[in-house]
Formats: sequence, structure tokens, C-alpha cells
Amino acid sequence: MVAFAVFTHGYCMGQPVHKDIVVTIDQLNYDYFAPGIGIVSGTYTYHFSYKLSKEGWLEAIHWNARDFKLYNEKGDKVIVTDSGHDTYGILWPWFNTPDLMNEYNPAIDYDCEEGWLDDLMPDPMPSEGVSVEMGCKVLCKGVMLKMSFMAIFHLNANGVESVDIMRP
Repeated sequence: MVAFAVFTHGYCMGQPVHKDIVVTIDQLNYDYFAPGIGIVSGTYTYHFSYKLSKEGWLEAIHWNARDFKLYNEKGDKVIVTDSGHDTYGILWPWFNTPDLMNEYNPAIDYDCEEGWLDDLMPDPMPSEGVSVEMGCKVLCKGVMLKMSFMAIFHLNANGVESVDIMRP
């Protein structure tokens, strides 16, 4: 009996690709925005699942925050909630360059290269799709920093925006 193993490198078109990006926070003072959270340090992970088209272009991306090892200066656990889904491409540039979008804040570091999605970005961007972001929150012992909003955008195949919801 002979067994063959084939190892490939790259992406499998049409299948979800998973990537974890670890965010390191170093002495970030959240008290300015939400007194009581404190000065936060540690890590958490953004988990991305994304789908590529048959041609190898980014088609959809889903994200959620998890694996919290964040603590304030008192040792209290800090949690970040963030999740969403985007087939329209609204947030793809943000995820592609997170350090730039955070103005290269030295207290926030993403363990990915800027432009990690460059080779997967379609040109032109999608002409239809949906983007759903349910907001981001930072929580610590009952104190909550709400960057809360609900954003849903949908552009149909005719180029008509059929849903446009922004709620604080």
C-alpha cells in the first residue's frame, strides 16, 4: 500500500480562509473615554474568516474579537466585543491597514503587516453587497466604553442602495 501526501501553499478558492491577528495593548488609558476602565495592557485576538472568489479575490470577510488577556492597572479583566460581516468592502481597507487607521498609536500593535490583504483586494471593489457592524465595546467591571452603533449597508445588483441604517 502506497500513500501519497500533497501539500499545497496558498488559498483554496471558494473555501473560507481563517486568520488570527493578535492585538497588543500597552498602557492605553481608557479613563479619558470611560472613567473606571483604567490603563489597559495585554492582548486579544481578532479572528477573521474570509472567502475568496474563483479568481482569488476577496469576496466576504467576517470578524470577531476573542481570547482576552487584557487587564487594567488594578488587575481587573478587560473585554472587547466586536464582530461583523462585510461582502461590500466598506471595512476591508481598515482591516488591511489597522496601524494606519489607528494613526500608528504606539500603545496599539497588530501582529500583521500593513497591507496583508493587498494581493486579495479586487479592483474594482464589489458593486453589490452588504456590510454589518454591530459596534465595538470595551468592558471592565460594569464600566462600558461604547463605540456602539449599528451600521448596515446593502447595495443590490442594480447599484441601488436598498438598506442604509446607522443607529447610535
